[in-house]
Formats: sequence, structure tokens, C-alpha cells
Amino acid sequence: MKVYQGKEDIYKMACEQGNDEACFNIGLINLQSYAQNNKDTVSLKNSIHYFEQGCKHNHEQSCTALGLLYVSATFKNRDETIGLYYLDKSCNLGNLFSCLGVAKYYEDEEHFDVQKLISYLNLACDKKSNEACSYAGILYHDGKKIQTDYKKAIFYYEKSIAIEPNVSSNYLNIFEINLVENRVFDQKMEKLFSTNLRQEAGFS
Repeated sequence: MKVYQGKEDIYKMACEQGNDEACFNIGLINLQSYAQNNKDTVSLKNSIHYFEQGCKHNHEQSCTALGLLYVSATFKNRDETIGLYYLDKSCNLGNLFSCLGVAKYYEDEEHFDVQKLISYLNLACDKKSNEACSYAGILYHDGKKIQTDYKKAIFYYEKSIAIEPNVSSNYLNIFEINLVENRVFDQKMEKLFSTNLRQEAGFS
């Protein structure tokens, strides 16, 4: 009979039996060991192996960990293509952090790709990230990185408000666009904004 000495052995056993969370946990343990002693290449290989096991079965945290590892500047086997593959997979599995991370990658001047930037912000926005919705609105609003489109800007600001109604800047940006385009203000939006202001001021 095999005797398991500690949590690492338990995680290994669980991973071997198909528990993807256990694969992720044992991957983290090995990655921490590598970080503490970067000459410990065995721990690094083990970490990648266990993350791959988890990611293969669509464990989003394992995919995220692999993606971040491969895009890390301190990883000697750094490979942005591999890293983006895993972050993309994690994003499509529902990980908002990965969606925003890939969007940020395509926003950088060196890798700028407007279609991919908006695509990943859309994915995060659709997964209820008010920050992603709001930022997409700002991009279309200020026109610094992509062509100004006030209709799309308002669309994203309103999506952000629907997720998190207490961010005042989204309302103010919509009102500014209405002023610039001489539009009639949305009374429902004005009422919601006024209600939030009263709440912030401590009025019921």
C-alpha cells in the first residue's frame, strides 16, 4: 500500500484521478519551488506538466497560469505565441483577467491591433466586466487609438452602467456626448445618475 505523506502527494493522486483543481494546485506548488530556486528546472517542468493537465481539461486557472508563465519576461523559455494561446483559451473559458490581459497586449504600440483589442474587450464586457465595457467606451469616445464613434461609445458606457450603476464617469461621458451632438438627454439615465449622487452624498 502506498502511503501519502503530505498535501503534495494528495494533490498528485487527485490529479492522476482526473481532478483538475488538484493539477492546478500541484502546479502552483512546483512553480513556487522554482521561484525560490530558479535552478530547479525539475520543478519548473513539473509545474508546466500539471498546468497543461488542467488546461487540457478546460480548467481556466491552469490555462491562465500557463499563459502568464510563457509571457513572463523572467521565463527563459518565454514564448508570446504560446502564452497568448493559453490566455486566449482561458479568456474563452470565462476568465476576465485573461481577456483583459490579451486586450492590453494588443493595445501596446508594439503589438497594436484594433480589431483584436476591441474583440477581447467585448469578450470581457460580455462576461460582465464593467471596466472592459467602460474602457471600450472611452476608446470610441476620445478617438486617440481608434476612430471616434459616439454611438458605439454610448453603447459601451450603457453596458458598463447596466453592470455597475455607481460609476459616475460613465454617466458624465454620456452627457458630454449628448452635449457635443446636441442630443436630448435620456431622462431615465439622468434620474439614475441623480439617484446615485444622492446615495453617495448620504441622502436616501
